[in-house]
Amino acid sequence: MKLQWSLLAAVAAAFALADDRPYEVDSDFSIGSRHPISDDRRNIQNFEIFGTPQLFGDRVILTPPVSGNQRVGVWGKMSNVHDEWILTTDFRVSGGERAGGTLHLWYTSRGSKSGSGTGQDTIYTSPPWDGLALVVDTHTGAPQVRGYLNDGRTDYSKHHNPTSLAFGHCDFDYRNKGSLSQIKVTQNTNLFKVEVDGKMCFQTDKIRLPKGYFFGLTAATSQIPDSFELFNFLVGAPHGGYEVPKDQHQQQYQQQGKPQQQQGKPQQQQQQQQQPQSGKGSKKAPHEQVFEEWLSEPGEEDHEAMYYKSAEEQFTNLHNRLQGLTHHLAAIQTQLGMIYDTIDTLHHKEDQWRDESRGSNVPREQINKLEARLEVIENISMQIAQAMTSKDYTQHFEELRNTLKEHHMNLLYSVPDSVTQVLATGGPKIGMMVTIVVLVQVGLAVAYVIYKKRRNSSPKKYL
Repeated sequence: MKLQWSLLAAVAAAFALADDRPYEVDSDFSIGSRHPISDDRRNIQNFEIFGTPQLFGDRVILTPPVSGNQRVGVWGKMSNVHDEWILTTDFRVSGGERAGGTLHLWYTSRGSKSGSGTGQDTIYTSPPWDGLALVVDTHTGAPQVRGYLNDGRTDYSKHHNPTSLAFGHCDFDYRNKGSLSQIKVTQNTNLFKVEVDGKMCFQTDKIRLPKGYFFGLTAATSQIPDSFELFNFLVGAPHGGYEVPKDQHQQQYQQQGKPQQQQGKPQQQQQQQQQPQSGKGSKKAPHEQVFEEWLSEPGEEDHEAMYYKSAEEQFTNLHNRLQGLTHHLAAIQTQLGMIYDTIDTLHHKEDQWRDESRGSNVPREQINKLEARLEVIENISMQIAQAMTSKDYTQHFEELRNTLKEHHMNLLYSVPDSVTQVLATGGPKIGMMVTIVVLVQVGLAVAYVIYKKRRNSSPKKYL
């Protein structure tokens, strides 16, 4: 709740200081001027959605950090009707050590049908388009904001170095800050300027963008993605440029027996309308003024009872005060409605976080062990990488090659000679083998003679 109020108050202060005239947010072209941003988490009023962003009550996660190579676009359905305007957007980008994404803010003649017509283009992939593109990425090697203009004849996607075609740029530290980043684009009668985090980025008096174009934004990520979270996208115009006449406001309140929210404008705009009418300047935030200070309307000035002489004057005073009371009750109801919407959004987020965390609780001890193992692996990998890159192994490889060559030669020439020598020196002599054969033959002959003699001398039997 405090974040929501602080964002709205900061934007209101930025609009008020941008020109001598007060600016007010036009919710027909804005995201985050009313809460929740999405009632059904699928659609945003007056905007078209391309891709699969995650919609919540207080933010739009354009590219979740779950998977890479994502393309997302959010484009206004209505063309701009203001000659002078201020675009303010608060966003947050988080990711790994190396950047992996780009964010584009567009103001083009054909809106979502610009370029390829998919509503998800970047200047690096889009065919020619007509209008303005503000690019937030690290394509040049450093985090930057760059501005590009096109009249529909230049194809940035085919240019060898599109970053060189920017008409203005500045460094912008927008990643992993721990806080929101802000870009503000201002066009008035004599100046076009871009500011980042309250500091001047670039400005020129040679650019004048026509009305009738469409606001939009796109985001694209690489394989290792950045997460782009959009908290608001607010378009403001000078006070009175599209202000509803006071008589019409009175008719709306008189026709309805109960206070109601203004269609298309948040309570903050009502407060900004009331401040110039009351003639009282205050440095307090709008939400503090509503609850701590009575913002009087014309006819509510305090006077003594004797000041009103006639019954007609007394009736007029009573009528004005009752009417003012009705307006202030409407403001209170609007504030209560916003508080209710914020509480409901917080309940939804709490339920979602509870569902996500259910069944995913891991013991802290196990996490510590896993972190320790990962740290060991990381240290070993760093040592290996350092050893591979810091030492010259040419001499070692040459020595290994010579050793293998020497062993190959030894096997080729030494092994046959060694086998021959072993057979020659360790084998049995031929004379000994012949003697053994002769002795065996003589022994067999002697045994045969003895056998014949015994057989012949044995007595013969006749039947």
